[in-house]
Amino acid sequence: MSEPLKPEEVMIRMRDGVQLAADLYAPPGLPQPWPVILVRTPYGKHVFDTLTTPSASALARHGFAVVVQDKRGKFRSEGIYKYCAHDGPDGWDTVEWLVAQSFCNGRIGTYGSSYLGDTQLALGRLRHPAHRCMVPHAASMLGALGGRYTMGDTRAGGALYLATYVRWFYERGARKHSGTLPPLDLERACRGLPLESLFEQIGGPPCDWRDIVTRSPLDPWWRDAELLTPEDRFDVPALHVNSWFDVGLEDTLVLFEHLARTSLSAAAREHQYLIVSPATHCASEQLGPDDHVGDLSVGDARLPWEDIYVQWFSHWLREEGSLDGWPRVRYYELNRNQWIESEHWPPAEAAPIALELSSHGQANTRLGDGLLGAASSSGCDRLVANPEDPVLTVGGAEPSAYLRIAPLDQSTVELRRDVLVYTSSVLGGEGLRIAGPVRATLFIEASVPDIDLVAKLIDVYPDGRALDLRDGILRCRYRDSRIRSQLMQAGEIYTVTVSLHALGAWFAPDHRLRLEIAASSFPRYDRNLQTGGDNVSETIGRCGTLTLWHTGTRRSHLTLSVIGAVPPGIRPMCSPAPAGAGP
Repeated sequence: MSEPLKPEEVMIRMRDGVQLAADLYAPPGLPQPWPVILVRTPYGKHVFDTLTTPSASALARHGFAVVVQDKRGKFRSEGIYKYCAHDGPDGWDTVEWLVAQSFCNGRIGTYGSSYLGDTQLALGRLRHPAHRCMVPHAASMLGALGGRYTMGDTRAGGALYLATYVRWFYERGARKHSGTLPPLDLERACRGLPLESLFEQIGGPPCDWRDIVTRSPLDPWWRDAELLTPEDRFDVPALHVNSWFDVGLEDTLVLFEHLARTSLSAAAREHQYLIVSPATHCASEQLGPDDHVGDLSVGDARLPWEDIYVQWFSHWLREEGSLDGWPRVRYYELNRNQWIESEHWPPAEAAPIALELSSHGQANTRLGDGLLGAASSSGCDRLVANPEDPVLTVGGAEPSAYLRIAPLDQSTVELRRDVLVYTSSVLGGEGLRIAGPVRATLFIEASVPDIDLVAKLIDVYPDGRALDLRDGILRCRYRDSRIRSQLMQAGEIYTVTVSLHALGAWFAPDHRLRLEIAASSFPRYDRNLQTGGDNVSETIGRCGTLTLWHTGTRRSHLTLSVIGAVPPGIRPMCSPAPAGAGP
């Protein structure tokens, strides 16, 4: 491996006079002018070269000038940091400065994952003519776009990603401060109530926590976060990268479709590409030759990432090479452990089927009588949800490594009485292939004015292991809209849809399919106190009974996007719901 290059630090003045620090990695031995790859980060430009594949030094050795910039108010840059703010104007001003430099050939590409991907979207929506391409890896800045209102990936289904953002704001989301922070007891911190004052309780640094948790999606405070809306129009080719076990996957799928459909030029519309790996957050390039993600074997899912990125940037920034033959979509099919190429997502051959939930009223725990894809029903199942004793998080898709988030065995979780479990027969045939959205449509009744629904799609092995491959949450007061709260009335039955996002996977013939339903997953999500009041300012919760109906016209069901034949171990409903149903 080559030694890292030594960058030159430059200060770039923004329109308001604030100067942002950037490191310039010059292509060794190549004459000017150079194409430029811009990276904007809140995590410190000084560490980027050692943490990313390909690194800034590697890209520079391929003939690109790489500029890695500290975001406003972070590390060597001046100004005041605010969560996801200033990225559009600061990105634009940085590009303006770059194209005025003699070393720049006037073509700028952008690169980076997670928050570094979000900064690209904020710039891309402004359509600077020098911004010729981008690689938004695990980017997620959706506001009204797609109706998801994830608010900078801090929320899901109306619930708050708790553990991740307690630690993120404690360690990385703080404004500039001096001194060393003591180690954080994450589990204890997450139990602190009320949520709005949690950072005062744990002695955390100055940050945007209180604003994040207390302000509604329509609050003017969010305007500075530059969240994407349906009205935003891009005009830049993009290589969208994400992974099955990343919380922002569905945001990436929405962005890919939006840019392919609405970009201003045909060139931009026709050059939107998608790669979905089997990794966790931002770890696609780190997969090994015989790898595991959690308890799931993913085989050899490596791609020649450096070659892919260099080919991408060479085409758009140097007019070298061709993208002919690139599939629009590449996704890794779990369990068969192979890359699949397609021109569409979902693949054109995927068709929705609906699998009915049923039982004789005793679906509590995996030892109960809950069935999936069969008809044997007494009408309903019930669980009691207690905010003081929530179901604990095991596995799932999460935007960090703060919890061990990956496919993990759910067998212990499935012994709790407050978890409903519905399992198919052994699949048989050629097994089951799915590729596309996963949705749970549930008919529910609650004794409290608000309750959460957590749904997990499980692959059950012959030895009893139960690995969660997809999951999702819905805070029921947001069942009809992520921005308008509507409490439930006792005695009334509601139809709700829980999105489990999307998946491409094969379930083997000797396996079974399972759906879990619970009312919490803590500390991954904040606890719903179930009072119907303000969940972030209250401290006392209320127990509640959730009734799940599956009879007559109230047929709760799981909708999958299936490729090929349906195996004999499951029997689809006659009238499946649309695969994309639900807000």
